Amino acid sequence: MPSTNPAASPKLKRLWASVVLAAMVILCAPLVGTFAGLPFVGLRAAVISGAITFITMVPVFWVALDYLRDRSTRRHLTRR
Repeated sequence: MPSTNPAASPKLKRLWASVVLAAMVILCAPLVGTFAGLPFVGLRAAVISGAITFITMVPVFWVALDYLRDRSTRRHLTRR
């Protein structure tokens, strides 16, 4: 069933995009650490720091994606 609120769809897409971006950062962190030659931290510390990072990055990405969308819309409207 399609949404009746047209404003909800871009917000929901932006939320899911920010969740995916934050998850990608957290999942790629051990790989980057391995390539950089850093020792692996304990699983408990990795899970706790990953959860904290995820909780803080989702709102940051959500705001950043909204800002980027607004800038591209303004730029598109001002060009002739």
